[in-house]
Amino acid sequence: MLRGDLGFTGVIHSYDLCAAKQLSPCSPANRALAFFNAGGTMLQCASLQNISVMYQTVLNAAHGKASFAGASLTSSSSVLPPGHGADGCSCSQLGQRVG
Repeated sequence: MLRGDLGFTGVIHSYDLCAAKQLSPCSPANRALAFFNAGGTMLQCASLQNISVMYQTVLNAAHGKASFAGASLTSSSSVLPPGHGADGCSCSQLGQRVG
């Protein structure tokens, strides 16, 4: 809705998706995928155990679907300084990893 209907191009940041009781029926993996598939940019999670599951799920989705990988790269580019990935790699390297 924000991106498609309203044309919003800014950063969409979540609340802690690991602690939200309203989301307890959904697995951490499904929470992460739903957030990013809905156009989210920055997912917040205060649980090391859950963020590990979320990270691996999102990474697997990026490896499995080029459109998800492209959207992830676009999202990370809107948050990170130009040319830098989360682990210090360049955005072009990130694209090669997931593309």
